[in-house]
Amino acid sequence: MGGGKSRALCEEAFQAALDYPGIFILIARQEHTAIVGSTRKTMFEQVLPPELLDKRYSRIVKSGGFDFIELPNGSEIHFVGLNDVVRFHSAEIGLLVLDEAHQMIEDDIMTLNTRLRQPGTPRQILVAANPENPGHWLWRWFVGDAEKTEYGYYKAELRLDEFAAPLGDAIFVKALPTDNPYLPEGYVDRELAGLKEFYRQRYLEGEWVFVSGSCAFDLTALNEYGKTVPDPLYRCDFKPRGIGDKAALRKSDTGRLRVYRQPDEHSTYAIGADVATGRGQDYSCAYVVDLHDMGLVAEFHGKLDPDIFAEQLHFIGRWYNGALVAVESAGGWGEPVVIALRDGKGGRPPYPRLYQHRLDSSVAMDTVQRFGFPINTKTRPQVLSQLEKAIRERALPWISQHLLNECLTFCEFEEGTPSPRAQPGCHDDAVMAAAITLELYRQRGHHPERDMRVAVKTTARKRVRELLKRDPFYHPENKRAKKTQLYPPLGRN
Repeated sequence: MGGGKSRALCEEAFQAALDYPGIFILIARQEHTAIVGSTRKTMFEQVLPPELLDKRYSRIVKSGGFDFIELPNGSEIHFVGLNDVVRFHSAEIGLLVLDEAHQMIEDDIMTLNTRLRQPGTPRQILVAANPENPGHWLWRWFVGDAEKTEYGYYKAELRLDEFAAPLGDAIFVKALPTDNPYLPEGYVDRELAGLKEFYRQRYLEGEWVFVSGSCAFDLTALNEYGKTVPDPLYRCDFKPRGIGDKAALRKSDTGRLRVYRQPDEHSTYAIGADVATGRGQDYSCAYVVDLHDMGLVAEFHGKLDPDIFAEQLHFIGRWYNGALVAVESAGGWGEPVVIALRDGKGGRPPYPRLYQHRLDSSVAMDTVQRFGFPINTKTRPQVLSQLEKAIRERALPWISQHLLNECLTFCEFEEGTPSPRAQPGCHDDAVMAAAITLELYRQRGHHPERDMRVAVKTTARKRVRELLKRDPFYHPENKRAKKTQLYPPLGRN
């Protein structure tokens, strides 16, 4: 707050209007009523020279739903609210300026970006925003996975989606109120420094911290994992061949399977999968866990139809030594994947190791085992607790960048709402897939503490057997047995 962001945007927009005669500039806030008393006021009172406000030189329109100034060189600067931006969807924009962008929705900005098509102009987006919760779309665009610089961050390639082409580069500059010499005296020390801790960190220090909601995972642990995010060995997909019972591994830069560790013939593996439709906003996601050390050795993430997802899971599972595969079966879209894995109707044989969930809560019924992992009000807290515990205790050898980003936006909100869950506009596919995968590790994995406990018990049993060989009436911590030792029953030699 008070960093001079709006003034900087207006200066840049006016300079572009001078440098590129005839440019069409769109300056937007979420609501037009908000822009009138803020950004527009800054432009007219602090940036535009008074001579240009003379009607003899510039045309100023503020009626009929339009609000703009046309300069003598033909450049137009429009002030709009995103709630009424539809009228500009057919426009050719040369510069898009967004003020208070943290209040905006990512999809609206992506749509406006496609209108940056005016020839001979910069065709750039200028953004001013306050920090939001970690994982917010602005954080993903400009901060997450970016190179740190003296003044902020830099990305050589800004991608809105992992499979999309880059939009260009992205520069993020911190505008701190302590760097603004034009603020009223005492404003920083009194108004901003007097805020509560987290608000002070966000609005005075410019940090991306939680103010509404709180991260469901240990932030200190996530920050540590963020410093050691590994690059995959390669990315790939499986390409079926023949009648579909075999497949070739095809490496590519856009492969949906990220491999962090090659299959080891001496290891056993399990796969947890979260299924989406392949046509909506969500993604289908799966993780492969090494049951020996809890390493998430591979990550699958993509938008694809359930039958194709089942095909990929089949070959991933076979590649990783016939891994146990658990498919999230709630919501309806997991069932087609489970059926495609086990029916053997096509060229592929039935997958031999599908997870079966035990439904044995009713003692009056025989135990039922269903294929797939149901996520409901009982199992959801259980599987999420496995991921939360593994992150808090730093038990995972590493976390992928994609899983890290989703963990940062997976929050607990106020009472009366489903909690925890992804922030609005964010995803939880990777979180749920990883949680199911770690539940499989809990059930089938190698736990050193358990092995130690079993070893201690085994040693104790051996010692008891040795004592019994020397004294048949020995029984530790049993007073009755000790009396029997003193007074053996009749008939015993």
